[in-house]
Amino acid sequence: MRSLAMGLTCLHCGARGGLEPLFNGCSACAREGFLAGHTVTYDEEAAAAWARRMPDPGPGIWRYVPVLPVQAAEHRLSLGEGGTPLVELPRLAGRLSLRRLWVKDEGRNPTWSWKDRLAAVGVGMARALGAKTLAASSSGNHGAATAAYAAAADLPCVILTFPEAPAALQRQMQAYGARVIAVPREARWRLLRDRIRLRGWFPASSPAPIPVGNPYGVEGYKTIAYELAAQMGGRVPDTVVVPTGYGEGLSGIWKGYAELHRWGVLPGYPRMVAAEPAARAPLHRALTMGVPIATVEARPTVALSIGATTGSLRARLAVEESGGSAVTVDDASILEAQQVLASEGLFVEPSSAAALAALIAACRDPQSEIGPEVVIIATSSGLKDMEGASRWLGPVPVIEPTWEALERVLGPV
Repeated sequence: MRSLAMGLTCLHCGARGGLEPLFNGCSACAREGFLAGHTVTYDEEAAAAWARRMPDPGPGIWRYVPVLPVQAAEHRLSLGEGGTPLVELPRLAGRLSLRRLWVKDEGRNPTWSWKDRLAAVGVGMARALGAKTLAASSSGNHGAATAAYAAAADLPCVILTFPEAPAALQRQMQAYGARVIAVPREARWRLLRDRIRLRGWFPASSPAPIPVGNPYGVEGYKTIAYELAAQMGGRVPDTVVVPTGYGEGLSGIWKGYAELHRWGVLPGYPRMVAAEPAARAPLHRALTMGVPIATVEARPTVALSIGATTGSLRARLAVEESGGSAVTVDDASILEAQQVLASEGLFVEPSSAAALAALIAACRDPQSEIGPEVVIIATSSGLKDMEGASRWLGPVPVIEPTWEALERVLGPV
């Protein structure tokens, strides 16, 4: 199979370019307080023909080569990403008065988060574009995925993180061989931009002051929609709820559904609901104020992986075009949702649990248009950030090795 990618197009003004390293947004429509990213465009006629006769799903994301941008087979990296399970939760669906509820468990990816899809495609394009050193600014999951795929590509990797990032994630990034450096949070992007300009580092994450995303990496996320379509037998859920920071994952999933609908594979598309921590919810603020992009204060939140302070145009477009919404949830609701999912056998990090927290909030809202069939995206394993779970998990009892001591602890079990 060959890629049908044609080039890049600005999400706002439609300016077109080739498959080139455009990571700072569209210069044609940039203005103060506004910056739009690019999206990959494909040969529509050929892509539609391929999609309508798409082969049965196989392992990994590269089954979708025609609608991914990496042209040469030797540049396509895989650590076994994709093909994550779709888990139905009928008991929880009943509690929420839903007909059906599924969780797409992205914690089953190689580095235990959905960022592996982004990294597989993004690092593949980095190889195609001649990258010598990969670099990213990350609180953890993106950095871990970038480091892992950089190792697979035999490329040096530098990750700028911040001191408060979970220790487990910092160690994971280091384990893959990345040079991990912690600096004050707001200084990361400035340093990244400087090194890209002065040393020619290749950005795996957006270096722009307003997040525009790596347009190639975002394509990796749309494979979630392709997998959901196959796993659900062509059924389209009413709503897909996605934990949202900069909105790259939300945008990618929406793009996948929009393509499948446009090309005649699916009869419709779901509403996309962005789940944001109430402490930092730039997309919700932008939608409320009626502005393209908004910036919010960097207040503390347990949902570090989605703790964005500036929104992106791609996130807003995904919500608006799908008829969706942005739902904010506080830390207490996020931790409660994490505990609920654990009781169903799924242990996810707090940022991931924000999706269920948002769904619970929406189900309690009589004005909500969630619909009876919902998919929530569980973005990452709970082992990535144990601090949140430690707030509701008690200590492990240490006892004498006697039946009496055991019964005192267990009670009537």
